[in-house]
Amino acid sequence: MELARMIILHEYPLSIMEHYGFQRFVRALQPLFQLVPNSSLKKDVISIYETERVRTREILWEAKGRIAITADIWTSDDQNRGYVAVRAHFIDQSWTFQCRLLSFIHVPWPHTAQAISETLSSCLNEWNLGRRVSMVMADDCSTDDTVTGLLKQRLDTEQLLLGGSLLNMRCCAYVLSRIANSCLGVMGGAVDRIRASVDFWTATTERDVVFADVARGLNVNLDKKLTLDCNNRWYSTLSMLNVAISYKQVFDHLRQIEEQYICAPDDDDWKLAKEVCSKLKLFSDIAELISEAKYVTANMYFPKICGIRMAMRRWPGCEDELIGRMRNEIAELFEKYCVEVHDLMAVATVLDPRYKLELLQFYFPSIFGDEAYNEINRVRQLCYDLIKQYQGPQSKVGAMQPCGGEEEGPDQLSSFDLYIAFKFSSADVKSELDKYLDEPVIPRAVDFDIIDWWKIMGKRFPTLQMLARDILAVPVSRVVSESAFSIAGRVLSPQRSKLLPDTLEALMCSQDWLRAENRGAGSSGLLSCLTCLEDADVTTKE
Repeated sequence: MELARMIILHEYPLSIMEHYGFQRFVRALQPLFQLVPNSSLKKDVISIYETERVRTREILWEAKGRIAITADIWTSDDQNRGYVAVRAHFIDQSWTFQCRLLSFIHVPWPHTAQAISETLSSCLNEWNLGRRVSMVMADDCSTDDTVTGLLKQRLDTEQLLLGGSLLNMRCCAYVLSRIANSCLGVMGGAVDRIRASVDFWTATTERDVVFADVARGLNVNLDKKLTLDCNNRWYSTLSMLNVAISYKQVFDHLRQIEEQYICAPDDDDWKLAKEVCSKLKLFSDIAELISEAKYVTANMYFPKICGIRMAMRRWPGCEDELIGRMRNEIAELFEKYCVEVHDLMAVATVLDPRYKLELLQFYFPSIFGDEAYNEINRVRQLCYDLIKQYQGPQSKVGAMQPCGGEEEGPDQLSSFDLYIAFKFSSADVKSELDKYLDEPVIPRAVDFDIIDWWKIMGKRFPTLQMLARDILAVPVSRVVSESAFSIAGRVLSPQRSKLLPDTLEALMCSQDWLRAENRGAGSSGLLSCLTCLEDADVTTKE
């Protein structure tokens, strides 16, 4: 069983028992150990999967609160198969942010909204989470609305937040990628020539030496290394451009002395690249923020978006046609996806004691103009509506008719008692929010932990605490296990291309659950979860 656990954790092949080197190693440790066949090893993997599945189900139910769901399509080039990875995000009983992979399901082509919604519905029913969902984030903006619309038809909307009106949420990483790729697309041949230049001067050791010699001769500091970008990662391209721009003087000089260097960018290319990098810096900051999966980011997303909007308003006009078109495309995509801030993110900001409604009152007049007051009140009312729903059974009492001709049991005033209980409970909850909002915001601090803050606020704001637990667990991106700078999705490794879908799901889910246990063991446990494909020389201090 420990061997099977090792294979799951570190992605060793199931056929490791047949490896001659491994067999010699085992015999050296314990000659009497009986090597088991692959079929027995697979049974052990499935056994661990079933055991950890039960444990994960218990963790989810012990958490009590709502669960945020993200769904991502991962495609295997080797298998030519598509898989939908469904993840749950929540805050557990100890007020620790958690993320668990619920399913890794093979979905036949085509990956339509209907197929994805059916997969999500089946997964939620299997885990009995249909009534506890806070929001669903699907694969991309083009299918988000359709997927959640179809999924809503399969769920009990009365159990969802505000009847399911908050169910759909866009992936921030996808939106940022759309904006960034649009900017890079405007550059056209400029980015291609800069990429070709980097490729040319890093292709051989001799050229690398020449580049370094010229830089030193021009007194240019060589503190950054030229690195070719990865085409499907916009942040990688942005990093390549920033480094290349710092060596513009070197590239210009090499253009004059090296005849084979025929792909050199001209002054217009460098000007455009500098402009693109300065604009994308706004979005790279928020991309770096959401790439972290170790802590909540819902309360941090809205201030970032407002800040970007204000910075964009200060962009000066430009006579250059390409730069003007780039700015217009950025503004159009930003207005389409980012300014329509999801209501849950606005509520998360109100629940941040450093911001509350004051942040909205600071930004909204510049963003919405004359409609700022209405927008602030809309968010405030949304908070009241959510808290009213969090009253639990009393929220259903309000739908009853307190005054009627029919008697209910021996006590004719039983309905009146329920009416009074609901009325004053509702007033108490409302005053709880008012009391929270009336208190001054706390000073902003770099090391502020909003989860710890709400953990100790249960006695003062019990209903708000329940709401905060669920809202702050909502991720702003579906990208949790890889960089937020890429939306291509994780490609299944060639080593596992021959595995059946059920076996692959058992390996993927079990690995996620076992690693979650190791994360709880501290940094040493986390470092011990490196895969067999991650390797490096070990350096020692003398």
